[in-house]
Amino acid sequence: MARVNISDSSDCVDVQSEFNPIVFQVMIVATLAISTVGGNVCTLLTFIGSRYLRNSHGLIIVSLAFSDFGIGLVSMGSIYPAALQYWPHKHIFCVLQGFLFEVCHTNSFFMTVFLSIERYLAVIHPHQYTTVLARKKVSVIICVTWIVAFVGYGLPTALQRFQYLFNKPILVCLVKYRQFNNLSVGAVFLWFLFTFVNFGLVTYTCARVTLAMRNIAEKRLGQASQRQVQQKSRFAKKALHTFKISIVILVAFYVLRSPYVAIILATALKVDKCSLPNFLIFVAYWVAMINGCFNFFVYVVMNLNFRREFKRLVMRQEILPPRETKTPTATNEKSDSNRQSPATIQPSSSNSSQRQ
Repeated sequence: MARVNISDSSDCVDVQSEFNPIVFQVMIVATLAISTVGGNVCTLLTFIGSRYLRNSHGLIIVSLAFSDFGIGLVSMGSIYPAALQYWPHKHIFCVLQGFLFEVCHTNSFFMTVFLSIERYLAVIHPHQYTTVLARKKVSVIICVTWIVAFVGYGLPTALQRFQYLFNKPILVCLVKYRQFNNLSVGAVFLWFLFTFVNFGLVTYTCARVTLAMRNIAEKRLGQASQRQVQQKSRFAKKALHTFKISIVILVAFYVLRSPYVAIILATALKVDKCSLPNFLIFVAYWVAMINGCFNFFVYVVMNLNFRREFKRLVMRQEILPPRETKTPTATNEKSDSNRQSPATIQPSSSNSSQRQ
C-alpha cells in the first residue's frame, strides 16, 4: 500500500513521546470522531424532523451541524492511520480528507458569523427579521457560503497541484503551501477579524437587549395595554434565551479553537518547531474538534423545544404519523363546514395549510 510522505513538522524530536502513546492517540481520535458524528446526526434528525424547529434560525443550526458532521465523518479516516503512524491509503484519499476538512472548517466558521448576525436581527430588529431573513433568503445565503468554501479551497489546492501531506503530529492530511508563512498570517488575520465581528455583534446585542428589557419594564407602568406589554415581554424573553444559546455556541467555538490557532500563529512567526512538542500540537488540534460534538449537548441542556423533539425521536414518537391520523378529521370538518361556524373551522384549515 502506498505511503504518503510525512510533512516537514515530523523532523523534530518529540520530547514528550512518553506521554503520547499510540493507543492514547487512537482512543482520542476514535472517541471524538464517533461522538461528533453521532451528536450531529441526532441534531440534524431533530431539526429536520420537527416543524417547530424548521425556521430561519433552525436552517443555520442545520448547516452548522452538517459542517460538524462532515468534520467528524472525515476524522474517522484518521483512526487507522493513527494506529499505524503513517497514511496507508492512496494519495487521492489524502487529498479528499484534507480538502473536506478545510471546507467544513471554513463553513463552520461562516455559520458562527451568520448566527451572530441572525440573533442580532432577531433581538434588535424583530419586525424586519421575517422579511430580511426569510427562509428562502437564509437558504440562499447558506448555499453561497458552501460554494465560497468549496471554491476558496478548491482553487488554491488545484494551483498547488493537490500537494497534500500527512501531518503526523495531528494525524490528518493538510495541503502543503509553498508560501506557508504568508498564508498562515493571512489565516490568523481573518480569524481575528471574524472574531471581532462576532463578539462585537454579541456585545452590542447584549447592550441593546438590556435597554429593551428596561423599556418593557417602564411601559408596564405607562399607558401601554397589558396585553401588548405581555406579548413584548414574552417575545423578548424567548429571543433572549435563544440569544444566550448562541453566545454559548460562539464562546465554545473560539475557546476550543484558540490553542491551535496560537500554534499556527507561532509557526507563521517562525518559532522553532522543535520547541513545540508533537503531543502539544496533537492535543491542541483535537481539542478544537470537541466543538463538533459540544453543540449537541448545548441544545439538549438549554433548548426546551429541541429537548422535547429529541425525546420524541429517541422514544420513537415520530411527528409524521400523528399528522396523518389528524388528516381525516380535518377533511370531515371541511365537509361539515356548512354546519359549523368559521371560528371552529379556522384551526383545522390552518393546521392543514401547515401540513402542506
